[in-house]
Amino acid sequence: MPVKSRNGIEVSSDNVFSDLELLHADELDTKMRLAVAINRLLDGRRLTQAAAATKLHINQPKVSALKHYKLDRFSVERLMKFLTALARDVEIRIREPKRHDWPGRILVQAEAASEEAALSSGASQPLGPRWFRVAGGIAPLSLVELSDRYLSYADREELAHLKARGPGVREIVRRMRRSQSTVSRELQRNAATRGGALSSRATVAQWQAEHAAERPKAAKLAENARLCAYVQERLAGAATDGRNSSIPSPDVPSYRSEVRANRPTQ
Repeated sequence: MPVKSRNGIEVSSDNVFSDLELLHADELDTKMRLAVAINRLLDGRRLTQAAAATKLHINQPKVSALKHYKLDRFSVERLMKFLTALARDVEIRIREPKRHDWPGRILVQAEAASEEAALSSGASQPLGPRWFRVAGGIAPLSLVELSDRYLSYADREELAHLKARGPGVREIVRRMRRSQSTVSRELQRNAATRGGALSSRATVAQWQAEHAAERPKAAKLAENARLCAYVQERLAGAATDGRNSSIPSPDVPSYRSEVRANRPTQ
């Protein structure tokens, strides 16, 4: 409930639903704070509604309802599961209130990642981790052990040390006992590009590898509307080149079953 001050002005509490004297105000406030955290994650990753539906394992109309904060069909537990699907931990703490005469409340506090915090403050996304490191933080790394098929963080550290010492790719391959294609691809694909030169850094390489391994991924045609329209026109034979000349559609051979083709006639 709002508290009246001496000059007659009502000071709002932390829960606007309680100030409006709505039923189940604590539950409404919890849902709203969870939905705000979910939408910040979706906006920070620049996911379309189709990609967000795949990520959250729901249909697209429910993503639209979540975007517009129509939360009647969502429970608190389901919203928390959405956060775990977006690679976020949800902690529940039970403690005494600051004052014994205060009733118990449900509080939701969302911690934003460095990239999301940079976007929320109006800065570019790469500035978030940079500010985080300058302030004394470290980049989050996954400590889950991978199979020998993939390079681990320790392998990438060893690769960075060997690359800094100056030996060639073949010598690095011999010392690490890895295939030459794996080492060459790692040096080119997951290299740090700060300063305009390719340099091997274990933290950057590990982050890029984990980012590329995230599943599921949205299809290119679903993300690029212009490319999708071109492919549809091309398949329909309505696409044109720079001279406005029609490009013929590809000749698709008719399907013929090999079983029927080899079947003897009666």
